[in-house]
Amino acid sequence: MKTLAWMAVAFGFVAVAFADDKEEKPKWVVDQFDKAWGIKLKSMAMKDGINTSWTEVKMTLEFTKDVPDVAEMRKAFVATGGIRGNLDDYPIIFYAFDEDSVSIGKYVIMTTEGDLTGVKGDAFRISLQIDSGTLKKAMKIEARVAKPPKPPKDGPRR
Repeated sequence: MKTLAWMAVAFGFVAVAFADDKEEKPKWVVDQFDKAWGIKLKSMAMKDGINTSWTEVKMTLEFTKDVPDVAEMRKAFVATGGIRGNLDDYPIIFYAFDEDSVSIGKYVIMTTEGDLTGVKGDAFRISLQIDSGTLKKAMKIEARVAKPPKPPKDGPRR
């Protein structure tokens, strides 16, 4: 009996070790936020909604530098509030990709929380609602900015 107990414990440790080695799926990519405004992903949480066909994703984003044009940045992070039209008309679209890099879904920001100050060190949250079936199939979800900010007219500063 003791041998069985030790085997179960050992197997449990092996299972935990393999679970820790797996990369979290899907991979979330928000590099364009960093390039455009110095915004990085600080944390993320997912939970099933009341209707389990949708998953709510909340991302906390942090400013890593002061944003020169706060008004333009705020226009990009517009929230739909649940109203969905032509998704291609929104300034930020989250694309879900499968293992072959085929786009299997598009999503936009549903809500924002906090003030988008544009001040280094401040943070805010955005939430998305993603179809749970798509989320299970997705290998990568990437945020893309439709119209990235233009560089200053006098070129990049050195």
